[in-house]
Amino acid sequence: MIALVVALVLLLALVIRRLRGSRVLSGRPWASGVLFSLLTAIAAFGYWTFPNFEMPAPSGEHPVGVRDFELTDTSRKGVMAAAVDEPRRLLVRVWYPAGSVAGLEPRPYFTDAEAATTWVFAHFRHVDTHSYENAPLLPGAERQPVVFFSHGYQGRLSQNTGLMEELASHGYIVYSVGHTYDGPEGVFPNGDPIPEDDKLWEEALESALPGGKAVDKVNGPTMAERRAGMIAMLERYTRDNTRFHRSRGVWIEDRLFVKDELMAGRVDPAMAEIAAAGDFIRVGHTGMSFGGSTAVSVCWQDADCAAAVNLDGGNFDPQLFNRSVDKPLLMFMHDWPVILQLLDGDQGWDYSEYGYADLSYEAHSVAGTRDDISRLRVKDVQHLGVSDLIMAVRGPIKSVPIGGIDGPTMMTITNDFVRGFFDKHVRGLDNNFPAAQFAEHSENVVPHDAGRVRDWWNSLSETERAELPSGPDVAGALLEAGEAR
Repeated sequence: MIALVVALVLLLALVIRRLRGSRVLSGRPWASGVLFSLLTAIAAFGYWTFPNFEMPAPSGEHPVGVRDFELTDTSRKGVMAAAVDEPRRLLVRVWYPAGSVAGLEPRPYFTDAEAATTWVFAHFRHVDTHSYENAPLLPGAERQPVVFFSHGYQGRLSQNTGLMEELASHGYIVYSVGHTYDGPEGVFPNGDPIPEDDKLWEEALESALPGGKAVDKVNGPTMAERRAGMIAMLERYTRDNTRFHRSRGVWIEDRLFVKDELMAGRVDPAMAEIAAAGDFIRVGHTGMSFGGSTAVSVCWQDADCAAAVNLDGGNFDPQLFNRSVDKPLLMFMHDWPVILQLLDGDQGWDYSEYGYADLSYEAHSVAGTRDDISRLRVKDVQHLGVSDLIMAVRGPIKSVPIGGIDGPTMMTITNDFVRGFFDKHVRGLDNNFPAAQFAEHSENVVPHDAGRVRDWWNSLSETERAELPSGPDVAGALLEAGEAR
């Protein structure tokens, strides 16, 4: 960060020098002084807003090792922005319980090569994690619990490093999958660049806000309106072949491919020992945002999935609308009433009554009745705060995209709920989840009940329910898409 500030000062000096040579500032020293002060203030604001920070230490007994490796799916070519004959290359990062880390240095959050792919967060290369690159695996490690993670849309596989380290320090082996072309630039372990798709931002925005305007009223005043809006949204994703629709299938295939390769031991020799130490018969799937939705969809398809955690993602899978998943699920959500109140104002109803995935993952008729499905809302955190960014930004710019909750507090909440959930449902521990976690974090975490969906649905007559579609008409949307093309 110091180098960045020095560079900014030198750049500002160069700009002033050139302007002084022009007629704009010639003979007006006060103007150059004001300009210099303004630009310096802007640079200082950036320095203060995006500070160096310390990652909270994991709470487990084990040191944490970390390694990057590549897996290539030669059966899939031309995926997303790849050339027609280009196989699907995936960057994977693994965190694992390590043996001795004596003499090793902790891995920086970004290596120099990774920092070179970003400007705003280039200073992350000065932030140490609590992971040690290529540390030896914990001696005697075998049948360690395994968790898979997917980043958010346009996110990085490192974005929830704090959670990954927490799990690994307690014995989990955690694999984070980078979904190539749906994230920013990166670097493969051999130095090959991971390019960003030039169309990514445009197509992602069009998926979320077609034509630049929101068209799906999924947060209306009545459950009927919300349900109709969600169905319309899911059908549109399919009918218009949006980026989200295409990515959903690709990410699911990525996750299943990575798991299959690891189970079969089809990895580089340097990864063989770690892969062999994992128990792939009862795995956990998780992810943040779009990756959270992916995690639940993968768990639905993976016979070896024991449980799934959706970290602040909606549901992008039409199959899981008005359908009960057959595995335990944790829906971990941001303080959505705050942002809805900000966007829509006071519309006369309580935004907190309806969570953005309440119509999914449980059949409407039984929503809110499952003991193994937990939904919660963390107060004063917004979407991007359900990641390590909660530690990396401060000041007024933090409030809307990240939230005002204290960074270490938020990291502890995330770690406690996710690890507690996986300890119970992947490891089979009797740990009083989620009651213990709700009691510990009662000031900041509110249990959410999807039972209002059940109450509304069961209040309808059989005739009224029969007149409503059971869910998105995916077949019809695909037919419309084919006719349009």
